[in-house]
Amino acid sequence: MLRFPWLTLLVLLPSAGAAATLLRRSVRRAHAIGVAVVLIEVLLATGAWIDLGGRGAAADPWVGFLRMDDLSAPLFLAVAMTVAAVQPTARRAKRTTGVVATILGSEALLFLMFSSTEPWTLTVLFAAGTILPWADARTWDRGARRAFSLYMGASVMLFAIGTAASGEPWAWAPLVAAILIRKGIVPFHSWVPPFFQAARPGVAILFSIPQVGTYCAARLLVPSAPREALWIVGTASLVTAVYAAALGTIQKDARRMFGFLFMSQSAVVLAGLSCDNVPGLAGGLTLWVASVLSLAGLGVVLRALEARRGALSLARFHGGYERMRILAVSFLILGFACVGVPGTIGFIAEEILVDGTVESLPLLGFLAAIAAALNGITVLRAYGSLFCGAPSGPWPEQTLRRERLAVLSLTALLLATGIWPGPLVRAEASAAALLLSERADPRR
Repeated sequence: MLRFPWLTLLVLLPSAGAAATLLRRSVRRAHAIGVAVVLIEVLLATGAWIDLGGRGAAADPWVGFLRMDDLSAPLFLAVAMTVAAVQPTARRAKRTTGVVATILGSEALLFLMFSSTEPWTLTVLFAAGTILPWADARTWDRGARRAFSLYMGASVMLFAIGTAASGEPWAWAPLVAAILIRKGIVPFHSWVPPFFQAARPGVAILFSIPQVGTYCAARLLVPSAPREALWIVGTASLVTAVYAAALGTIQKDARRMFGFLFMSQSAVVLAGLSCDNVPGLAGGLTLWVASVLSLAGLGVVLRALEARRGALSLARFHGGYERMRILAVSFLILGFACVGVPGTIGFIAEEILVDGTVESLPLLGFLAAIAAALNGITVLRAYGSLFCGAPSGPWPEQTLRRERLAVLSLTALLLATGIWPGPLVRAEASAAALLLSERADPRR
């Protein structure tokens, strides 16, 4: 058991903050409350991981069903850092007490999800996670709204069916389908690019980047699903990783490019969960944390640029490097962390994943390397378009301090964990060993 109610506070504090901001008429005060809450959440998530202290798993002393283990501990910090980057950088023109409350409510929901292990609790939270984008969908075009509603509705329904059929030999099938839909895995991917293009950047980041589908797969599929289920998940994910990476290289809209980059990276993470050995699975889990941090940072940079330039086209050079060097360099480092360039935790994760699959699943390592190369082309192409060349418009290019701090904090964490990866890698290796030991049938 944890020595302090970290998990209770991680859920209650943003919930109380959301309620407090709704009662405030002053948007400035609501924003100040939001910033204070998300920064405290980072400290609480860090304290919880330290308190866990390599014990493997522990329950909250106040609320017993809230649990932390080596799988969820790094995710708490990654989610806290993501929300801490999203909340302070919300556009002033779009900022309302409702927006602040929505961000804090989403954070509470994510922490509740990552503290839960019971199937029905995960089912309810899996469905509740779609409320935020559905509330935002009234501003989308009809096609994006329809695609999202159909796919997410089907995903929630299939997830509930799989949970209700727990114990049946076919129960894994609807769960696999639900997770593949939620993750945007081929052939259930057509909602992802329109979603990233239509949704507000903050909504897209909070809904997609933490990869709730991956968490549900780790809790419900990896310990007990038959080999056939994991083979289906791994194969579909590898196809998606290369397919999305290839399409990302030719996108002309920055939001769609970001959507395909997310599809590719999250697919590699999900493919890593299909490994049947500790190194391969640990590599996939480590890559999960790296992708959350790097993709969140890229999303914040794109939102900052979009606030100044409007819709971002990758068909021309926008310039502006001289006036926003920190954002430009951070964009490049964050993008490199996505594709596993040395010096970042992404490199460590990719290396462990490939080494762990070279014998059992050589195709995974080969296709993951191809996807990483294509994603690297996408990142360099986007960097050149967004920051290089002569300025093509009279935009106010000076960055705000809160934007610089948000992006630099994520960049620094990726570099720090790349230089000192031990705590994260040990935690993920312990989580991988525990998940594999929980398999219901050791022959699977």
